[in-house]
Amino acid sequence: MPPSADQAGDNTTPDPPSWRSGFPESDLLLALNALDGTPAPPAEHFLQWTLGQRRPATVLRHEGWVTSCSFSPRGDQVVTGSTDHHVRVWDTTNGTQLASFDIGVPPRLWSGGPVFLPGGDRLLITGVDGRVYDVPWRQTLVVPPPLRVSLESRVSRAAVSSDGRSLLTGHVDGTVRISRLDQLDAPLDLVGVATGDGISSVAIAPGGQHVAAATRSGKVWLWDLARPDRRTAVGHRLHVNMLAFSPDGKRLASASDDMTVRLYDVSDGHLVEVLPHRDRVSSVSFDAGGKRLLTAGVDRKPRIFDASTGALRMELPAANEEVFRAVFSPDGRLVAMACLDGTCRICHADSGQTLWELRQNGAIFAVDYAADGKSVVTGGVDRTAQVWKMDTGRVFQDHHGKVNTVAVDRECRKLVTACEDGRTRVFDVETGALMAVFALQDGAANGAEFSHDGRYVIVAGQDGKARVVEWATGMVASELAHAFECDSAAFGAGDDLAVTSTRREVSVWNWKTGERLLAMGPSEAERAVNPFIAIIRIGVSPDGGRAVSSHYDEQARVWDLGTGAQEGILGGHRGLVYTALFGPGGDHIITSGGDGRALVYNAASLQRERILVAPSGQLRSAALSPSGTLAAGCGMSGYLTVWHVPSERVLCMTKQHADQGMSVTFCGRERVATASDDGTVKVFDLASCRTWEEQLEAARQQVGSAPEDG
Repeated sequence: MPPSADQAGDNTTPDPPSWRSGFPESDLLLALNALDGTPAPPAEHFLQWTLGQRRPATVLRHEGWVTSCSFSPRGDQVVTGSTDHHVRVWDTTNGTQLASFDIGVPPRLWSGGPVFLPGGDRLLITGVDGRVYDVPWRQTLVVPPPLRVSLESRVSRAAVSSDGRSLLTGHVDGTVRISRLDQLDAPLDLVGVATGDGISSVAIAPGGQHVAAATRSGKVWLWDLARPDRRTAVGHRLHVNMLAFSPDGKRLASASDDMTVRLYDVSDGHLVEVLPHRDRVSSVSFDAGGKRLLTAGVDRKPRIFDASTGALRMELPAANEEVFRAVFSPDGRLVAMACLDGTCRICHADSGQTLWELRQNGAIFAVDYAADGKSVVTGGVDRTAQVWKMDTGRVFQDHHGKVNTVAVDRECRKLVTACEDGRTRVFDVETGALMAVFALQDGAANGAEFSHDGRYVIVAGQDGKARVVEWATGMVASELAHAFECDSAAFGAGDDLAVTSTRREVSVWNWKTGERLLAMGPSEAERAVNPFIAIIRIGVSPDGGRAVSSHYDEQARVWDLGTGAQEGILGGHRGLVYTALFGPGGDHIITSGGDGRALVYNAASLQRERILVAPSGQLRSAALSPSGTLAAGCGMSGYLTVWHVPSERVLCMTKQHADQGMSVTFCGRERVATASDDGTVKVFDLASCRTWEEQLEAARQQVGSAPEDG
């Protein structure tokens, strides 16, 4: 049974930060232990909040540090290397170990670490003893003999061509050798490297025409395999840590202990630019388009440069300790950085905003993206690799500033956003394509809604006007002027009515004629007595006959749009009410408040039926699903919370945004759209929600404890 009004005080949001230990696994242990000794709602909320701090992760365990990890071409397996001398292959969906190979020594880190060959059926492994193995991991349980190329001289670094046919090896004696994996008896020794100058990094350009090698003394050597007897010598003053070719093979980048990254033109080897840093640079990589270069190192600040000119485009937020490795997501939208402070930060590549912090218990050495960009794998000192699910649905990016509201049309084919930059944008829900953008008012666009037929959009403007716009053409069909800022707007009953709100009143208009038909709201006397009675936003019932308004005085009010009469007051919040909306069926109303609760009322009786608590705290918006059995809310810190309304239980809680969520709406039965101050709109697939039992199991797995009996 839902709590009564008298019991409402027991169903409050705890203050999770006050429970925190500061260590992720300790927080999970505290939350699990709290379930035994604390009333269920607070303990469950703390666990929900703690899990919400982490992306869903599959934990892969070794007996030593995990120093390398990478995805298979299809992203369904991960290979990990550890100081426990083992290389293991895992199923990414359930964490099952598929194969394990003991090579007798730790595998190499960086170039030479265990990787899948194209096709995903073989592994290339280089040990710190200089031996290289080609392992058909699906067909054998034992490590095959090492490749002959590694027997004459110890291999310090190795790389495979993009087609999987050629192996480039750099040796401790300075030899650089290119071999066909199917013809290892006829390797080609590349000339030009000084004997005794050990190789610190090697790379093969896409297409395989050019190869490069770097030495511990700082030299960089570049070969065109059409003329392998010639080489170009460039380089640094100190040890080179990494080499990377651009995807088109036209640029080569090198990262060094001399606090620089150098960018070369591959055609003739000339130096394009020297990119200065404040300390040793350990990581360099290009995005998939080859237009940007990402660097990271001891100075803790990853940087993004223009790959053509070397101009600095973005300096990402500094980590607490050295950034050991940084990579672009496959679509180039995000950057993942493995840090020695035990975090893997996921940042937006354009804005620099930190979207998530993936935490392990100790330094993280390795990070890799799956080819579809939906998963990240990290590995570190805590003897685990962790596969993090990053797919939070489609992201609608073309915003420049805060997004105040998001709404969808009745068929859920289009969504409209109202933004702080004054623009209103219409997107295709399925493809994410921007279909229209217009800026018609001075100041912010506070809210936007589609008409019933989807042809028009009504936009509430900071300049005091609500405009009805034919969105496909950008033509303004009507302009409704107010004495104060227009905070929200919606279409009413029929084809010609609109409903708008300011802080003082709710108005009904014939938008086709521009005539104001009715105004309602708190009286002058009420405002004089209660200065906090001002209206924040409105929601209109599906039949257009009623409106519900949210207020600063901790209440919502229901209005008859035909007569202007106030039907009743909805109480129960302990802070201002940010939003109040009718459910799609019109039989329920949901409100969201600064007290971190969403309250559900019967729309006929106006009696409260359910109390939904957000573990993350303050709720800026809440909405009901078409069936009314689910509710979604968003608010502080960018969390989305989804509830099962009849049981009042949280189904899932996930961090969707880098800043607070401002608006939420259901898009059909299976998706939820959210808008945020971080300038993004996301559509979340509810199929990714996990049951409470699945969440408990995930928590136990992440702390390494077995499920308890009973």
